[in-house]
Amino acid sequence: MNTHKYPEIDAAIAREGFNDVTFCASMGIHRSTYYRWQETGRIPATQLLKMSHLLREKIDSLLGNDFGIAS
Repeated sequence: MNTHKYPEIDAAIAREGFNDVTFCASMGIHRSTYYRWQETGRIPATQLLKMSHLLREKIDSLLGNDFGIAS
């Protein structure tokens, strides 16, 4: 059972060719930190911004809040 609050983040990670190990290394975090964020849904804003740049996605899209608004 996948307990991740933000499956869109997992999808973006895969689209960019990362796995959890390479993604976490690129973010400069431990995998347990990433899993904790995904389980609790609490990701620091500074890390969301870094993630957004690394994955080339809007923060809203990563959090599943893409309302179909064109940029």
